[in-house]
Amino acid sequence: MHEAIEHLVYKSEDSSDSALSSLDQQIRTLVRASKMPSPYIELDYQTEPSFFSALSVYGHRHDMILVRPPGFETLAGLGIRSVSRAYLGGKLVDLGYLHHLRFLPEIR
Repeated sequence: MHEAIEHLVYKSEDSSDSALSSLDQQIRTLVRASKMPSPYIELDYQTEPSFFSALSVYGHRHDMILVRPPGFETLAGLGIRSVSRAYLGGKLVDLGYLHHLRFLPEIR
């Protein structure tokens, strides 16, 4: 299934890249479709009108894993590692943060 996985490096200053508009729409559709289930409430996280513009909240560099299995016309899964600068022990360091681990309900 390795051909179904794509790695994309995105930097927050690239938010004006018009080539990403189709991917932005696919990611927002995936995020809306993959709510976090609970016996009491369902949570979802939306980034309207632009997913890529919202990524700057998480950091300046983002390693994205995009999952497009055979038989799916659109994005079916996503995982992101964002890097931001923070002080740790009095030193400015890069910290990684994993987020947006999402899959369509039919392939979970």
